[in-house]
Amino acid sequence: MLPKDLEEDKYIDPVLFAIRKRAIHCLFYGGTDNTGADGVKCGKISVNTSSTGTSVKDKVALLFPRNRAGKEIYLHSKHMIVDDVWMTLGSSNINYRGMSYDWEFDASIIGRRLYKGGSDTVRNQRIEICRLLLGLPKAYSTLLQDTYAVFRMLKAIEGQDSTPTYRLHPLPPMVEKLNPDYVKKVTGDDTFNAGVDFVATVDVNSPAFSFLRCFILDGDGRDSTGDILRPILNVSGIKNPLDAYTKLSFKFNCLSTIQNATNAGKTVYLDVSCTLTIISNGNTEVQGPHEIYHLPLQLQQGNVVVIQGVSQPVVLPISTDHKVKITASLSDNTNQILNCDGEKVFDPGVETIMPGCFHAATITLQI
Repeated sequence: MLPKDLEEDKYIDPVLFAIRKRAIHCLFYGGTDNTGADGVKCGKISVNTSSTGTSVKDKVALLFPRNRAGKEIYLHSKHMIVDDVWMTLGSSNINYRGMSYDWEFDASIIGRRLYKGGSDTVRNQRIEICRLLLGLPKAYSTLLQDTYAVFRMLKAIEGQDSTPTYRLHPLPPMVEKLNPDYVKKVTGDDTFNAGVDFVATVDVNSPAFSFLRCFILDGDGRDSTGDILRPILNVSGIKNPLDAYTKLSFKFNCLSTIQNATNAGKTVYLDVSCTLTIISNGNTEVQGPHEIYHLPLQLQQGNVVVIQGVSQPVVLPISTDHKVKITASLSDNTNQILNCDGEKVFDPGVETIMPGCFHAATITLQI
């Protein structure tokens, strides 16, 4: 069950429609992996978009949610139930990006006590959701014990037009058939409508589309070595498999230095830079230091240091497979180094760095 309209942005939605159409056809009819000479696979699958040959379309019901009045609704939650034994519910997209470095929240449940091949907790959740979607009173719950029976009911809705008959369902069902080739139109904007048609039928194997797919919409752009070609810290050319996130705070043990520079009419800046140490095939490569922040400081009440331009602790992405050294120092508007610095090293060979998780660190700046 998918939302009919994507509701991200009217200039982004057409590309998302194209990706969704392509993914659905790949699910129905399969595809061929066209790995290029560079070993990159992401976005380079040829999809069989015809209904000839082998298809699993009859084993898939494609629907979108709506309310009792028949109005389309948008659900952002992701829910999956497998074999009445395991289920997950939350905000994470169930893909590589959603399961790794996106900041999301889910609850996953597995049944420990099984009865007739399933867990009562998970099975009851599946029955209740399907009952509501199918428009069935609670008294009909027994009919939904069998998953094959539920699927046949959902396929029956998919086979109806946009106004499902009430002869099959005592209450209006809360799902409706989703056309796998659906593309949203913008009423009264023929220019944009033509653009939707163009983007939704663009060659999704083109390099431009592959870049968008791999780097913007989903970071799962792994090459043959398993790396994700994803820039870290806006520094191009750095291969970084996954990002973890580090909240940095700063402890200033050089208050007198900041006070003296401020009293002299100078602006004091906090400079934060990053150096990466990459070990590959026995070779060591050091990249950096790369400047990350150049933020002015302000003294309040004579002894409180405030970092300007940052409303919360400084957050930096760090690599989960390279040694990363974050260095902080002070300078003034005359480019004079104020001899107040500190550093923090993140070494995955020594400490566990979890992708998508915050790692708090304090850098003490002292003379």
